[in-house]
Amino acid sequence: MNPQQLATAVAEFWRVQESLLQAFPELGEDQTALRDMTEGLTSASDLVAILVRRSREDEAYANALTAMIRDMTDRRSRYDARADRHRLAAQRLMDACELRKIEMADFTASIRAVPGKVEVDDETLLPDELCRIVRQPDKAKIKEALAAGTVPGAHMTNGSESLTLRTK
Repeated sequence: MNPQQLATAVAEFWRVQESLLQAFPELGEDQTALRDMTEGLTSASDLVAILVRRSREDEAYANALTAMIRDMTDRRSRYDARADRHRLAAQRLMDACELRKIEMADFTASIRAVPGKVEVDDETLLPDELCRIVRQPDKAKIKEALAAGTVPGAHMTNGSESLTLRTK
């Protein structure tokens, strides 16, 4: 079933259920009967099976891509390290030959002075005015406080439902 057919089948499920509710309003109070009638007139179980299988397939693709990205990131790191080594070797050779600048058709390489940079030895010794203080809510503590009463600026949401899939 292609994506368009699947979307059409799901829309048909909702259309059938809505039609049943319009024809038999009492089904709104009997969810079991509504569910059974809708299932009998549609292939809801088959649609759920298709959707779950596609979900699992998409998860497998996502996992495969994660592995490929990790491998490619490792490869990129190796290329970056190799590029740094080549650049350092070129700089050392230019220093040894006392060349400050080389112009070629496809690049220009020049040795330049780099300004000093700040390195922090022990950040706990730095005064507060020289630090950025990040304020971040502690949700675990907020949840505990909300269980005991109200907390200005925070509230608990209602839980939601999620689909759990077991395959083993």
